Amino acid sequence: MNVAAHVTQDLRFRRYGCCVHRSVRAALAMLAALALGAGLTACISGRSTSLADTHYDLGMSTTQAGASIIMSTMTSTGLAPLKVAETTAPPSFDSDNIVYRIGEYQVGYYANSHWTMPPARLFTQVLRDRLAQNGAEFVGWQSVKAMDSANPADVAEVPVLKTELGEFSQRFDSPTASKGIVSVRAALLVHNRVYAQHTFSVTEPASSPDAAGGARALASASKKMTDQIARWVSGVLSYGGGTTSDGP
Repeated sequence: MNVAAHVTQDLRFRRYGCCVHRSVRAALAMLAALALGAGLTACISGRSTSLADTHYDLGMSTTQAGASIIMSTMTSTGLAPLKVAETTAPPSFDSDNIVYRIGEYQVGYYANSHWTMPPARLFTQVLRDRLAQNGAEFVGWQSVKAMDSANPADVAEVPVLKTELGEFSQRFDSPTASKGIVSVRAALLVHNRVYAQHTFSVTEPASSPDAAGGARALASASKKMTDQIARWVSGVLSYGGGTTSDGP
């Protein structure tokens, strides 16, 4: 290989290396800015004990977390009974960690900020509160097991609303811009068979690039989603016709 070829190859390597270093530096700068401004920590770093721990929820609740309950929800044809099961979640959202994302694939947790309970339990409370506002009357606070033993035939006829969290995190698009993203898969079961199902997704901008801003955005997104679920449940129970669909 002649001298010119060596020089050309070296220049190509230098250009490529510079591009790689610039990309790495940009990513590190974003992580440093987020860590400094929002107190973020990677999930492998563990919790810090040097700062006071702050806890967040999704707003005041009038319902109780626990076993499934039976309620009556208002539809266009009158009150219809509905069994509201506890919301479930994948392992990544089955703790009190407030999850954040940088882009699509980088995941971490806040070190000194947490939910008061796992997001699925918080969402269950918000969902039950919203359904209760629809002219609903909860049939006491007995667990489904207790009601089953008291009147199993009636309870067996009650439709069951099941929900599962698909996403519940704060996503950073830049060190100063983030949003809360909530997605839920909902299904109405009749006689243990899926009668209708729907996937809901809501995105809400965060007011600040930190845990407090993320918690507020996720609380707002959750409440908007429960509005959508309430309208969907009311429509299905009023007019029948099981459906399978995605989107709001």
